[in-house]
Amino acid sequence: MKGRRALTIALPAIAIIATFGIGLLVGREIARPAAAPSDAPPVYDLGPYENVAPELLAYRVLVEVPVVLSKPRGIASAADGTIYVCGDRSLLEIDRKGAVQHRWDLDGEPSCVAAGPDGTLYVGMPDHVEVVRPGIAGTAAWPDLGKQAIVTSVAVVGSEVFVADAGNRMVLRFDAGGRLAGMIGDDYSVPSPYFDVAGGPDGTLWVTDPGHHTVRHFTIEGKLLGSWGTSSLEIGGFGGCCNPIHLAVCHCSALITAEKGIPRVKVYEADGALSAVVAGPANFPSGETGMDLTTRQANGGEVLVLVPSRRVVRVYVKKEAIVGG
Repeated sequence: MKGRRALTIALPAIAIIATFGIGLLVGREIARPAAAPSDAPPVYDLGPYENVAPELLAYRVLVEVPVVLSKPRGIASAADGTIYVCGDRSLLEIDRKGAVQHRWDLDGEPSCVAAGPDGTLYVGMPDHVEVVRPGIAGTAAWPDLGKQAIVTSVAVVGSEVFVADAGNRMVLRFDAGGRLAGMIGDDYSVPSPYFDVAGGPDGTLWVTDPGHHTVRHFTIEGKLLGSWGTSSLEIGGFGGCCNPIHLAVCHCSALITAEKGIPRVKVYEADGALSAVVAGPANFPSGETGMDLTTRQANGGEVLVLVPSRRVVRVYVKKEAIVGG
């Protein structure tokens, strides 16, 4: 494995220093233990919000893929159906039956993985990205992002790679060689280490803003195209301290979101209109979290959902889909 080189930032020094200064405070905020309450915390009845109207449940499970990791944390999918799962200081390539086709050992605990169009894999580590290239043994390390970094998501759009850093509340834009080219957006609210970025089929970028319960839409150069979201426990909104926790974009440009607290996976149109529910609370163990998402074009549009506590990847398709390869 190549040694990590110092981060070189081709941006104005003052702006970067200011941004990373904010990041230091944010990193401490995420890591700081909660103060002990003086009284017992209030008990909220979430029962009324756990039911999903039958007409909204538009998906069914096609296959449940077992994952041979004790703590799987992130997934990605290739066009041929190959699934990549990271966790337990490893990256696995598995087939649709869960058989391990390849395993890469990592020096730290990964949080996420993304697959590029050329087969290159980008693995989010605590403070940097590891790169796995087809036909090349081992991994290559990109620059260290600093002590406060908490890498939570990686997305590939064309030849560029975007990295969500929850510790510093940043989305960083890299070229394919690992050179930092800029940042996407600012003023994100990230109360806990859930912060996601995903690329759309039109070459644009979507970013969660979990503390504000919204999703933002950008060009890859960082121009804001719009945002939407509502703070609500109702089915159309995002409740709790920080939701959505994960995001994926379908080939039809619809957005898939995952939430913790009331675990559910939903489908939104690009303008924020709720169109369907993939899975509701009844489909997950109580308290399930960390449900990473990815999509695949096959079978009318597959939605892959990692269920960490069950150590499986569930592949969902629309109920009316004619299933092929």
